Amino acid sequence: MNRVMLAILLNIFLISCAVNLDGGKIEELNEEQVQKEYCKKKGIDFEKNKRYICVNVSSTFKHVAAVGSFASDRGCMGESYYFAGDFISLKELTPRALEYYGWKEASKREDLALKWVTKVVTVWESEVNSMPEGFSESSFFKPTVWTENNQVKVKLWIQEPAGMLNQSDYYAAEYTFSESGEIVDVKKLGSKTIQH
Repeated sequence: MNRVMLAILLNIFLISCAVNLDGGKIEELNEEQVQKEYCKKKGIDFEKNKRYICVNVSSTFKHVAAVGSFASDRGCMGESYYFAGDFISLKELTPRALEYYGWKEASKREDLALKWVTKVVTVWESEVNSMPEGFSESSFFKPTVWTENNQVKVKLWIQEPAGMLNQSDYYAAEYTFSESGEIVDVKKLGSKTIQH
């Protein structure tokens, strides 16, 4: 077998490894597909239970689904994530998925980290991009991302689900991603409740 043929076979092998991370096929997902997989895993009837199963597939990360259950006093409450055919925790998901989306390329990390926090980590909450009523100029900041000592940091205000109280609850947090794409630290920086 000549070198050209070996190079072609090696490329095919590497491409198949990229598509099948840890044996599971990475594919674009849709909500109903993930609901069915969830019901199958739990051994429950899909038709009877689908309305209680929250699934969010981000338009940014189409191969990742956040999965939760519906609570009438809060909305969707996260339980796990679905990726490459497995239901896994955020801790397991983050480095695997970020590697798939290009984390090894340092120039992509800040953009990936910010989107990961807003579209995956806090999927059942809302990022706050403009100052809400009741905040002061000194306490509010827009979502910010930067690199420090080879770690990527994301800082932002997040609005919690409304629930049944006549108020809006917010908290500020800072997420730190390691060079390998793991979330290694989460700091709560403050909180604020605005009564209506």
